[in-house]
Amino acid sequence: MGGPGAGQSNGAPRPGTMLWITAAWGLCFLAIRLGLQDAPVLWFAALRALIAAAALLLVCLVQGKKLPRGRRTWALITLMGVTNVTVAFAAMFAGTAGMAIGAAAVLANAQPLLIILPAWWLYGESLSARTILGISLGFAG
Repeated sequence: MGGPGAGQSNGAPRPGTMLWITAAWGLCFLAIRLGLQDAPVLWFAALRALIAAAALLLVCLVQGKKLPRGRRTWALITLMGVTNVTVAFAAMFAGTAGMAIGAAAVLANAQPLLIILPAWWLYGESLSARTILGISLGFAG
């Protein structure tokens, strides 16, 4: 009684935790708008990706996780970070720079629809009832 997870029968996150995460995600767009006043889009996106990578590395070290080894592995990680993360952030940041913060947040959160629907239409990916329900609930907010 009163131990970890008390009051949570299925391990679901607490409402306060979910509210904090939602607020942090929403403030992200404000931080982008402020940061772009002093930095070019690509440099700001690269800095954001570098800070995130450093934070993840620190978490791995604190938790005693094994880190990748070898120059080739780190070269691939760096390449993926530069292309997938920095370029994706740059696109998100550039979109934020040209529109209202609220519209940018809505567009960014519509990303699952922007991926799943073309995958279904162009590549014939099957959409299960569970996927459709999840996307519908997510889109509804």
